[in-house]
Amino acid sequence: MNKIEEDVFAFQIDRIFKSMSRNILILFEDLEQVHHNNFDKLKDNLPIEFSPVVDMSDYLDANSYNYYRKKILDITNGCKRELESYINTNSQ
Repeated sequence: MNKIEEDVFAFQIDRIFKSMSRNILILFEDLEQVHHNNFDKLKDNLPIEFSPVVDMSDYLDANSYNYYRKKILDITNGCKRELESYINTNSQ
């Protein structure tokens, strides 16, 4: 492969992994919204004295959301690096 082909190939790998990461994060955001909608419905339909218990059981708070978001990015970036390493090792 010449330098131009290598650059195009590297660009395409980067583009594909960015797109995959973005789509996974969009899916995760959708999941977060569904989660909060369902917890809101639960709070609205239970007696008010149960609200603290519902709040306590909310496992997808801002800290958890950010933790899982970072994990998604770490995993997809790790996969990209692994693929690049494999290609570099096996293309020489």
